[in-house]
Amino acid sequence: MKARVDEERPELKSLHRSAQKAIDELRKFKDDHGLSRDAHVPKSAVMSVAILAALLVGETLINGLFFGANLAGGLIGGISYAVLISFINVGVFGLLAAGAVRQVHHRDQSRQVVGYLGLVLVVAAAVVWNLAVAHYREALPADYPPTPEVVGEVAASADAEVSECWEGPSEADADGEAICLLLSKGFSLNGFQSYMLMLIGLLMCGGAAWKWLDMSDRYPGFGQLEKQRRETEKHLLDERQDLLADLDDDLQSAVTKQHSIFNDPADAWTRAAKAFDDLKQGHEELCDFAKDLEEECRSAIETYRSANREAPRSEPEPAFWSKPWTASWELPDAPAEGERELEDRHQAEARSEVARDERDQRLAKLRQCAEGCKVEVEQITRISYE
Repeated sequence: MKARVDEERPELKSLHRSAQKAIDELRKFKDDHGLSRDAHVPKSAVMSVAILAALLVGETLINGLFFGANLAGGLIGGISYAVLISFINVGVFGLLAAGAVRQVHHRDQSRQVVGYLGLVLVVAAAVVWNLAVAHYREALPADYPPTPEVVGEVAASADAEVSECWEGPSEADADGEAICLLLSKGFSLNGFQSYMLMLIGLLMCGGAAWKWLDMSDRYPGFGQLEKQRRETEKHLLDERQDLLADLDDDLQSAVTKQHSIFNDPADAWTRAAKAFDDLKQGHEELCDFAKDLEEECRSAIETYRSANREAPRSEPEPAFWSKPWTASWELPDAPAEGERELEDRHQAEARSEVARDERDQRLAKLRQCAEGCKVEVEQITRISYE
């Protein structure tokens, strides 16, 4: 157990230094920025990432439907446009807006000003971008903006500036037409669907900004330090818990081994006495069996002799028939009490008590060693929050 602790000590000290450093940096950051609360950091970012992915996929499908109505390829053709638009709304403007909001929460007034300016710029850029997307959708049909020939004498009317945006009937001409429509018409869109497309894009930007903001603390840098503290502390605690579990296993293995190799003199005396008694009983049973077998054999031989005497015989019976048959086997001697060679039971019990005390002392030393190792591990991994 001591060897295991010595082996793991360098790793534990390294992890402890990392965890303590992260805690000290977080405490210093809170003191420097006047923060008395704990950082708001979700334990898992899976839900936020899932919502962001849902926003990205949802806007992609919605935009695909809007663009697909004006493309020959339908929904499939509109997806290629929708993916880029959704990524910019959710992944770019949402992330930038969340970063600007975090700067607004900073205690430094200059950082707050930068945050407000950044938020205004991001909102303005998102509005212009989604407005341009709506104009791009309107520029996709081949017959819009109307050609100058179609406008004719009406070119002097309000649609004259729109007709000037027509560059050609192909889908590749929609880029230039959309820019022209954005500059000439501004927020004047051609239909409810275009306004809906713009509004949905802005809502997706807002939802993405909210989820990006919710993935960490709103105060800049606070969440990152808290995440670092949690990760380093968790790593340290996991390593400590694994080492403590290994020490428990080592102790249990050592205790089991001590019990397995322990030979109780009192139990040994009891087993030896029982073995001697079993041997003596076995000898008695063997002698009884041999005596019964000899009687049965003698009876059978006498029956055979009698039958032969009564039968007509040409020769006289053998002379040894007149003698009773006796067995020729030799039985082992009975175990003598002197062969028992057992000490007095009271002496065995006294030796047993001494042996048990010695075993208990060894077990106590093992448990004491285990507790000492655990205390040492606790001391190595103890971190201070003050």
